[in-house]
Amino acid sequence: EQDADYDAEAVFPSDVNLDLLNGVNYAKGCFVGQEVASRMRRRGSVRKRTLKVTAGDGALAKGAQIEADGLPLGDVMSVRDGEALAIIRIDRLAQADPAKIQCAGAPVEIVSASWFPTDALQPSET
Repeated sequence: EQDADYDAEAVFPSDVNLDLLNGVNYAKGCFVGQEVASRMRRRGSVRKRTLKVTAGDGALAKGAQIEADGLPLGDVMSVRDGEALAIIRIDRLAQADPAKIQCAGAPVEIVSASWFPTDALQPSET
């Protein structure tokens, strides 16, 4: 939810999966960021997606960085009951060893929803 999970000025519609949830109509209308969103779609250059992250021991905190082998993968946007929403760089996630993904030194697991298309996690070739 805007303002609770992320700041509107900090994300593009594709960062929060609005394009996958039919929240963006590319055929009509005008909205702030339309040109960038349309260009990202045409070029297949979506680099970030919002995914669920799970961890134990209170490792997740809003604003914390998720990384693998010291390389930043993304940032935690909101946390509830040991689960979080995080904006993740899918190109870096594709190269990361799942066993080495962590937040604040604790291991975490990045999970996509059952409705989430697997090809949305594939980095673009461009």
